[in-house]
Amino acid sequence: MEFIDVKVDTAFKRVFGDDKHKDILIDFLNSVIPFEAGAQIETLEILNPNNSPLTMRSKDSYVDVKVQLSDKKKILIEMQMCQTRDFSRRVMYNTAHTFASQLRRGEKYHKVADVISLNIVNFILRKNRDRVVTTYTMMSKEDFDEYFDKDIIQVIFVELPKFKKQEVELFNKMDKWLYFLKNVDQFDAVPKILEKEEPIKEAFLLLDKSNLTEEESNAYMQREDFLINNFSFQEEVKEEGRKEGREEGREEGEQLGIEKGKKEASLATAKELLSLGVDHAIIIKSTGLSREDIERLSPRK
Repeated sequence: MEFIDVKVDTAFKRVFGDDKHKDILIDFLNSVIPFEAGAQIETLEILNPNNSPLTMRSKDSYVDVKVQLSDKKKILIEMQMCQTRDFSRRVMYNTAHTFASQLRRGEKYHKVADVISLNIVNFILRKNRDRVVTTYTMMSKEDFDEYFDKDIIQVIFVELPKFKKQEVELFNKMDKWLYFLKNVDQFDAVPKILEKEEPIKEAFLLLDKSNLTEEESNAYMQREDFLINNFSFQEEVKEEGRKEGREEGREEGEQLGIEKGKKEASLATAKELLSLGVDHAIIIKSTGLSREDIERLSPRK
């Protein structure tokens, strides 16, 4: 057996964004999100992941998977392979957008439901700590007092590169799901320790290359190639930025060179994707550019 990489967003949505396989998503969310005892998910509704702008002049937002629970709580789920410009700000924008767009004119604020943003990333956000899963809530800066309902907005980051456990060290369901996310494309069969976990076993079957149509396989390979090339391009840009900084003898040269190169690389990538007819929302997510940047690059009609 050969499995595609669930970290590629087309594969991620195949596993976690399909109504026919909601049992997989429920099991995953209950394993990774730190719900209070007795508050785990029993049912959910998968929503359109694209949010419309709040006003004509405001920016839209989008995630890989968006769900609503029975109590109206919203969960945004995003799989991010490469670190892009302003990634943390985009996460907060999507979260705030979802929180703020719940009410219609005249409705009362008590109808506003909690929002959880779950972000699985294939890069390291904070090098000074080893923790794999980190949850941020709203607290006072001075004494960590929770004036707000602590769960009103939660932002969770799962840093997959920090997950180092091997098969014999998987003691709970979260360990098993993270082991699956990080390593699935390296297996040629379902590991024995995961065989009895039905939702994870079902996820393996969805990622089996033999179960993909030709169209699905081509879409996956194109997206995988793009992500690989984009990552390589970013690494080259970073190295060029370091060289430029050293040659100019400026302490800020490396950062300036990196930022300039990143923007130029993102613009070049966006132009190529536009020429292929790729949807603007996908280009924005892949490059980190703004909608305004994409519109400026789009051919005039």
